[in-house]
Amino acid sequence: MEILTYEIQQIGLLTESTTKNENIIKKTLVDVGGIVDGTFTFGTGIGAFLTPVTDLLTGQYPHMTEDNMIMLYITAIWIVSNRNADKVKLLLNKIRERKLTNVLPKVVDFLRSTEEIALKVAEEVGFTISSIVDVGAFTFFAFPILDALKQLINSGEITLENGAAYLKSMLIAVGVLAVKNIFNSIIKRLRFRKKQFGGHDELINEQEVNKNIKTVYSDEDVSVIVPIDFAELCKMQNSWCGDQEPFKTVLKKGTPYIVRSNHTGEKFIIHDKGSVFLHRSPNRQTGNLDLTAYDGNGKWIPYKKTLALLPQLHQFFQLDYSNLEKMKFGMAISKKESEGWLDKSNPFSTAVYKVMNGFEDSDRLYDFLADDVDEGPPPYFRGGAEFKTVEIDEKGVTLSMDYEAYKHNVVDIGDDDYYFDYGTGYWTDSPYEELDEEELNYIFAYMNEENVRKTKEILLLMGEELKDTIDVWEEGDWAEFFETHFEGEFNNASGDMLYDLGHGLGRERMKAIQQEVSDETTFSINLNGDEVNIRLSYSQLLWIIHVHSVRNFSELMSASFNELGVELNDLWYDTYEYDEESFADVNDTYSRFLDKILDIKGVSLKNIVKNRGNLISTLQKLGFKDYRYGSQAHNITDTSFAQRGTLKFKDDTREITILGFDTSDGSIKFKINHENPKPEDNKEISGTLSTLEDYVTTDTLF
Repeated sequence: MEILTYEIQQIGLLTESTTKNENIIKKTLVDVGGIVDGTFTFGTGIGAFLTPVTDLLTGQYPHMTEDNMIMLYITAIWIVSNRNADKVKLLLNKIRERKLTNVLPKVVDFLRSTEEIALKVAEEVGFTISSIVDVGAFTFFAFPILDALKQLINSGEITLENGAAYLKSMLIAVGVLAVKNIFNSIIKRLRFRKKQFGGHDELINEQEVNKNIKTVYSDEDVSVIVPIDFAELCKMQNSWCGDQEPFKTVLKKGTPYIVRSNHTGEKFIIHDKGSVFLHRSPNRQTGNLDLTAYDGNGKWIPYKKTLALLPQLHQFFQLDYSNLEKMKFGMAISKKESEGWLDKSNPFSTAVYKVMNGFEDSDRLYDFLADDVDEGPPPYFRGGAEFKTVEIDEKGVTLSMDYEAYKHNVVDIGDDDYYFDYGTGYWTDSPYEELDEEELNYIFAYMNEENVRKTKEILLLMGEELKDTIDVWEEGDWAEFFETHFEGEFNNASGDMLYDLGHGLGRERMKAIQQEVSDETTFSINLNGDEVNIRLSYSQLLWIIHVHSVRNFSELMSASFNELGVELNDLWYDTYEYDEESFADVNDTYSRFLDKILDIKGVSLKNIVKNRGNLISTLQKLGFKDYRYGSQAHNITDTSFAQRGTLKFKDDTREITILGFDTSDGSIKFKINHENPKPEDNKEISGTLSTLEDYVTTDTLF
């Protein structure tokens, strides 16, 4: 078991070294010309054999720079494994520039010989490995081979000059176990391990795992896995892909770490936005990793809160938590930390500390209720009056008080009273926000595919230019188009759409306020009507006593221990988004509007628009000053409607009044009004626009 333990420790070191090598390689390739494109195609195991190559190069070329060694190595290993031909060409140019072309063949020969040895060893043991990169990906297999190479290099038996020839000579003897060479001893070790573990050793397990993922951390409770390409990430959780193109683009930069529960299988993403794949390098400005978290549905979640109860990952993601954060997230507190919060001069602090550590019974804390605080639970009949109660048990306390006292004392909300009520859910009805008509200038961006199709159909019927994306419409063109051609219907629909968006904006603002209140207050609450309940562990209670120097529950429940510390008013007006429900409602309204237009039977929209345009141009040409369709805005779908235009003549004794115009066929009705009409003057005249023009321009017709 001692041997096995030693070997496992060595393998752990190998894994760490390989990861480090891969990071160095990738950084070098970025430095020499951005050869690495940032996608997950780099390949796990690519850095495993870097160390023996650099040892050989250093032995023969002691003054060679590290980046030159790495360029030689990665070019050689890509040549040997027949990968990334496009990148090899780029690297070969760099190698020529640096006059290293005579060294590259030696490195290629060494790695190719190493690969042949490794493949032969794998064949003898019964493992399936296809290339040297595969060898590096399987730590339990790579370790003995790398260990053997290290021994041969350190002893001086192989050099860069003779390495390939030496290994090829030993290849002949591999598998002939009677021959005592170092690689046959590796075969014996691997066979023993295979037998020892019943054919299910770590290597077999590694081979069964998808090569497109890399496990970078694992314990009894949780594993951290990195997909080598985005397709693999999609396989792990369908909800992370699909229509989430922006999400997909974001995750192709940096490193997405998939944290998976080994008990439930639930997963979430911790996205490190650092520039080098698998290299957790702190941001120079903040000193911390640039992290973002997403849940199983691809929704943003606070990463610190998400990882708070996984202390084994805090070092992995380089996380530090303040006392405030520890309180907020309900994290475990060490005895040393709690001792630092103890104030021996404060009996309340001392009592809580003793209860917390089992030195006294929890009932001891009822001595600190004070006059205005009662033993809980809260009274059933409160009548809106102020009340304060405390329930005490073995794990902590539950504070209860009326909402107004909580809001103004514990939170100290100040002038943000109105918005805070939305943030806590005290006001459940979402607010309606009045929107300006200009908001319709951008509404086409919210349309679904069916409504885009209907819009294109109308444009075709009218002989207009097709516009099927928001980018094609200039700002305001969409609303102007429909208002011009379908004024009546559009006025009705636009009012409904603005109403839908107004509610959607209100809901989003309320949601933003609720999230802010949740994020910025330290302790969560349970709100039941006018009653607020706050659950505190004894470590949280001791910390509050320490920070606010309170000496009983009365002082505690009047202290601002859950202060908000942000301006909700600013956040309210800075939020300008709509929810999915409002988009759905807008599309329903817009769809009904389009259907009204498309349901005109036996009438050409193009002809209707043409006839109405002819009417307006004719009236303008003839000098009509006051003309409109009906008493209200016209409906294009009303193919026959009254035109109230009038034209007065110079003698002011006559005028023409338009009685009606049919947009489907261009026919018109009008009458001539006389100052002192005769019975025969009151007749209606029917005809076309030419008829109207004749009566206006031919005086004798009057």
